[in-house]
Amino acid sequence: MEWVVLIVVPLLSVGLGAGITYALNVKSRRRTYIDELFDRAISAVSVADAAGDYTTTISRPPHLSDEDYVDLLKWFVTTGVQNWAIKVTEANEALAAVAPYAPPITARLPYGTDSERYQPATEVIADLREWRSHPVIDVKPG
Repeated sequence: MEWVVLIVVPLLSVGLGAGITYALNVKSRRRTYIDELFDRAISAVSVADAAGDYTTTISRPPHLSDEDYVDLLKWFVTTGVQNWAIKVTEANEALAAVAPYAPPITARLPYGTDSERYQPATEVIADLREWRSHPVIDVKPG
């Protein structure tokens, strides 16, 4: 009987400790994942907002002809608008990824300065920070 206690009790103790450690690790990883989603959304909204401030003109280099300068300006503006559109799309994707943990964010979609639901980036970021601190949906392991 003594050998049963010497073998079974330590095994049960290790098993219980491993189970508790596993459960805490899963919860911690899930919370970290959600925090990363919010961080990515905050970053994407900031980048999209900054991309909207693209420059629409540049100084004319002295060696360019009028035609080349006009072509340069067209390219410059087109590239700026394309970059802005890509960044706004990425911001919307990041906000959509956060939506399961902060459902009110869906009222802000689609994000962008041309959206009917446009909100300044500072307001969206402030809301994201608030929702990250207090997620609307509880974080559950698994």
